[in-house]
Order: sequence, then C-alpha cells, then structure tokens
Amino acid sequence: MLIERLGMYIGAGLPVDRALLAAADGAPARQEDSLKRAAAAAGSGQPFWKAIDREARLPASVRGIVSCGEASGGLASALASAASVMERSADMKSKCLSAMAYPAVIACATVAISIGLMRGVMPQIEPLLKGIGSGLPPLTVAVMAASDLLASYWGYGLSATAALAAVLWYGHRFTPVRAAIQRALALVPLVGPAAHAYSASAMARSLGALMASGMPVDAAYGEAIGAVPLLKLRRSLEAKKEGVSRGEPLNAALKPALPAYASSIVAAGEMSGDVAAALVRAADIMDKELDRSLKRAASLIEPLMMMAMGTAVGTVALSIMMPIYDMSKALQH
Repeated sequence: MLIERLGMYIGAGLPVDRALLAAADGAPARQEDSLKRAAAAAGSGQPFWKAIDREARLPASVRGIVSCGEASGGLASALASAASVMERSADMKSKCLSAMAYPAVIACATVAISIGLMRGVMPQIEPLLKGIGSGLPPLTVAVMAASDLLASYWGYGLSATAALAAVLWYGHRFTPVRAAIQRALALVPLVGPAAHAYSASAMARSLGALMASGMPVDAAYGEAIGAVPLLKLRRSLEAKKEGVSRGEPLNAALKPALPAYASSIVAAGEMSGDVAAALVRAADIMDKELDRSLKRAASLIEPLMMMAMGTAVGTVALSIMMPIYDMSKALQH
C-alpha cells in the first residue's frame, strides 16, 4: 500500500520528496508519474499532504490524519495510522463483497439455467405438448406462456437489463441516484444492517484516528463524516455537527450510528479522557460483530439459494414431465 510505504521511507529518515521518488520507483507507469509530480510539488515547499492528495485523492479522514501528523512533526506515525485505517476499511469492504458474491453467482446461475431450459428445451417439447390438447396442467400452461414471452421479447429484456446496469453503474456517481440505490438496499434484510454496521465502524475508526493525530474534536468529527458511505446516516451525523462544536458529548452525537454496546464504550472513553482509543476499540468490536454476522448470513443464504435453484429447474422439468406422464397413463387405459 502506497501510504504504508511512504510511512516506512519517512520513518527511515528520508525527506518527503525523496520518499515520494522512492515510492515511485517500480510503481505502475500512471502512479509513477503522479508520485513524481507530487515529489516535485513537495520539493518546492508545498505541504506533503497537499502534494499527495492532489495526485492520489485521499479520503477525507486520511487526509486529515496526514495533515495533522505533518503539522505536529509526527508524519511517519500519522502515515502508519492512516494506512491502518485504509487497510481495515478495505478489509471489511472485501468481506462484505465476498459475502454477497456467492449468492449473486447462484442467483445468476439460476436465472441462466431457467432461461436456457425455457429457450432451449421448451421450444423443442412445445409442439408435442400442444398436440395433447386442452388437458394440460396449469403449471405446464404457465411455463409455456413464459417460454413464448421470452422467445418474443428476450431482446427487449436483455436491452433493458443492460440499460439498467449502465444507469446504476454510471449514475452511482451522482448523489440522488446513489441515495435511491442505498434506500433500496436498506430494505433488503441482510444487506441493510450490514451496510449500516460498516458505515458506523468507518465513522468510529476514522474519528478515533483523527483525534489520536491531534485534531480538535469538532474538526475531526467533520472530517470523519466523509468516511461514512451511507448518505442517510451521513446526513443524520451532519445534523449533530453544530452540537459537537458547542461541546456536546460525542456519545450523544454518534447515537444514530453506533449500536448500544459501542455507544457505551465511547461514553466510558469520554469519562476516562481517552475517547480516541475508545472509538478505535469500538470500531474493532463492530468489525468483529459484522464479520460474524456476514458468516451467519452466508451460512443461511447458501442453502436457500440452492433451494431456489432447485425449485426453478424443477418447475420447468415438472411442467414437461406432467403432461407426458398423463399422456402415458391415458395410452395405457
């Protein structure tokens, strides 16, 4: 990770511009050019955090940690703290995506197999089934109608799916579209709570790291809000910003985000005077709880998805077999 390497170079005694040039050595061509420009800017007297942020576009919380560390003379330790925040955030994001990847693959496979059966097998059997007459089971009639609909409009369906995917992919950059997507995901039983827990952990960890780097509480609170991906939660936390600047306890300001046990840890940290460490500790515990929740959800979702796949395939197979079985019985009589 770039931030971690820069911290190692600066901790070893290299000036910031030399550290940036050392990090550029062996980096991909695009990143190498960015780091060389940042080194030139730092060498000309620009603050390190501005030079690196202009090229690397650091998250708001990480930018705050680095700027405070540079101002206090502890840039190497600040970079190590920023690297830890980014690593933990990336790790939890990877776990969340991994937990959702398997159900998504099974769902896509189920849809693909069902479409394959209705587009590949059903049209071959349909003339035989229609020759039986009006005595077809309702399930067979429904599957045949779905197969005919798919044969007639599959191009439109494919185009609409591609258009929707493109709108979601590119529209996610715009706040109204992203807010709509997040509202829809919040209604999904397992996804909504996981997204809230991830956002709460990111807020607590970033706020703790910013305060540990020496940033005042109100400024740290404002910077840490930028680490919250859920827009609804971010707005509720922003509404508390003025109260924090007036001296309102962090425990009260963070109540919309934190679960009860994490809120108690922060309250204990405020009473003991070590709220930064309490916030990081609360974030660690929330990460562990989220990890356990994701594992439980995965263990529950896997058999359900397999059952859904079996049901979809079995429905098509049963719709074909039922009239054939009825016809064989009639021939026997």
